[in-house]
Amino acid sequence: MAWNIDILCIRDQGDAASLLPDVFRRTEKELHFEEASSVMMESALAVGSFGEWTIVIDTQGRWTHGDMPFLSDLSKRRKIKTFWIAEAFIYRDYRYGIIRKGGAERQIADIEEGRRYLRSRGVEPWDEWGESIAFQLLEEEVFGKRPEPFDTTLRRIKYDKYEPD
Repeated sequence: MAWNIDILCIRDQGDAASLLPDVFRRTEKELHFEEASSVMMESALAVGSFGEWTIVIDTQGRWTHGDMPFLSDLSKRRKIKTFWIAEAFIYRDYRYGIIRKGGAERQIADIEEGRRYLRSRGVEPWDEWGESIAFQLLEEEVFGKRPEPFDTTLRRIKYDKYEPD
């Protein structure tokens, strides 16, 4: 299955809306993952929470494929990670710390590199597909979970829809 969705994960237990660019406003509540990750979202974002993480789903790929100074700026104030869930997946872990320079610190964008990284963390890859590796990286890096193959914690989160003004 071709997912082609962007996941932005922000470590913050505050108000999710305050973390988004101010051009978005909430228009719906309590979407399921299937709705939140659907192309029918068009330019809207889906925002949910899990523990200390705010999860933002974008079906347009703006976090990974756009010019996003927003992410570098946000990473100066919050820990963030992005995941492009696709066969040609991309995982980025952004800097955050005392110096607070922001920007991407680590990127994994190769299937073999992803498989090696998972194994270095004691996780056996489900298969050789980019989407599966991206989901496993997300589970390991954000949720701290090792679900059954092809399951994801994202399915257990309720999302609010934020549309651009």
